[in-house]
Amino acid sequence: MDRDLEKVIDQLTDLWVFGYGSILWKQGFEFDDQLFGYVDGYVRRFWQGNTTHRGTPLSPGRVATLIEHPGGCVWGAAYRLCGSNQIKLALEHLGLRECLLGGYACQSLTFTERVSSCSNDLPRKFPVLTFIAVPSNSLYLGPVDLDSLARQVIGCKGNCGTNVEYVFRIAEFIHANIPEEIDEHLFVLERKIRENMETSNPVPANQSDCSLINVPRAAQDEAILNSNDSLTIVRTNDNEDASTATVKEVLKHLLLASGALDYLREM
Repeated sequence: MDRDLEKVIDQLTDLWVFGYGSILWKQGFEFDDQLFGYVDGYVRRFWQGNTTHRGTPLSPGRVATLIEHPGGCVWGAAYRLCGSNQIKLALEHLGLRECLLGGYACQSLTFTERVSSCSNDLPRKFPVLTFIAVPSNSLYLGPVDLDSLARQVIGCKGNCGTNVEYVFRIAEFIHANIPEEIDEHLFVLERKIRENMETSNPVPANQSDCSLINVPRAAQDEAILNSNDSLTIVRTNDNEDASTATVKEVLKHLLLASGALDYLREM
């Protein structure tokens, strides 16, 4: 990891990461605390393509991202990372999983903690590192009607399992843990998938066993930074050291480009 970034991380005592998609049910990193709450000004949409975890280059899956929307609100969970080692390992994991393979960028958003309706306490608000797939990334698919979206999800599968499982796991986590969430995009999509599956015979939606870091090397992608600072995903060779170095450079670049490195320095 770059010395400047490593020095910043070494000085951190904690860092919060916001989960609104697969991070809710498969973190892939150690954390010390989990809080439920929301970020304002965004909505959750399955508008990002995925060609590794939940799809292939020929049949990309659909995964969640956040879209700016006045008056919007997305519920999820904030995960607290404590100590430089835990923070460093989590960022390296997420740099590969979300940025290099997923096409996401880092942003700092404001998280509002859920408080009990019986409590008189004001909710805590604090910054959270958030991974968002912006429309300029090469895997972005954009909006589509929910009927078409449901059919696409049913037909896709990647190294980590079916695209159906991905959607169902997010919905089930929110149903069980965040009853405050009213996400019509997610819940209508979930319903339409179930309705479609009743009249078809798809691959079971709950069969997967995947480490999102140790995906088959032949299927891994490498992120190349273009001159306009966008991400292009291209096939990589069997070189684990080079891939690890690339992850760190990509993460550093995204932290710098998004202003998140300044956020880390200020904590």
